[in-house]
Amino acid sequence: MNAVVAFDVLSLVGFSVAFFAAFAIPARRGGHIEPAAKAFLVFAIGIYAFVSLSNVLEHASITAALDIAEDYLEVAFFPLLAYVAYSVDVSDRMRRMSATQAELRHERDLTTSVVNASPAAIVMLSGDGSVRFASERVRSLFGLGRGT
Repeated sequence: MNAVVAFDVLSLVGFSVAFFAAFAIPARRGGHIEPAAKAFLVFAIGIYAFVSLSNVLEHASITAALDIAEDYLEVAFFPLLAYVAYSVDVSDRMRRMSATQAELRHERDLTTSVVNASPAAIVMLSGDGSVRFASERVRSLFGLGRGT
């Protein structure tokens, strides 16, 4: 039983430190963490700190009044927190992936424009000798179509 109490006290201290440290995380768009994600993180860690406090108070036989709220949070609320955390993570990954794809399209378009504006004939061949890329200059010199 002493190990359980010690673990609960350690959890309370750890979650309390994490709760206050979450406030120190810079929240800015495109920065370390999105403002909504920061608010969710602080809220979730606060719930864990509450549950830890409730466990410590319960082991000390100080109060059983928080036990009902703690059980409700553990059983009903934590799966919801996990789902929201997963959704926030997926949304953030999709946003970053979309931004990365837009950057790649921009870079490809810029590179293609520079190559096509060049007076040099630029061609790239694959290992089997087929044309992978041909600049407009090569296409006009050799009569290659768009698909070549």
